[in-house]
Amino acid sequence: MARILIVDDDPMIVDLVRDLLAMQNHFLDTANDGAQAVAKLSQAPFDLLIIDRNMPIMNGIQAIAAVRSNPQLRALKILMFTAVNDPSKLAEAAQVGADGCLNKPIQLAEFSATIRKVLEK
Repeated sequence: MARILIVDDDPMIVDLVRDLLAMQNHFLDTANDGAQAVAKLSQAPFDLLIIDRNMPIMNGIQAIAAVRSNPQLRALKILMFTAVNDPSKLAEAAQVGADGCLNKPIQLAEFSATIRKVLEK
């Protein structure tokens, strides 16, 4: 069982991801934007951050950069959600420190396999 923070400004996506991960008995928390995520990560330990790329206030790229600049959070596993299938955007996520990307719309088999793979690293 892992502690996972889900960050997306779309409540339907948050609910869907929460339901999928709850079936796997993970402890889940949520945030609506990158700034809230960074604040929550500084208050409690998490094993995995799943964060949307495009959000108001602080987007996923900015939030990942902030997390990776914090020595206490460098070991955190990070997956970025994106509906953008542009190779340069995916490379940008890896460049700032994402461990992988999850495509929207969510495909259950791919989603579950990616979560399992990242948590096992």
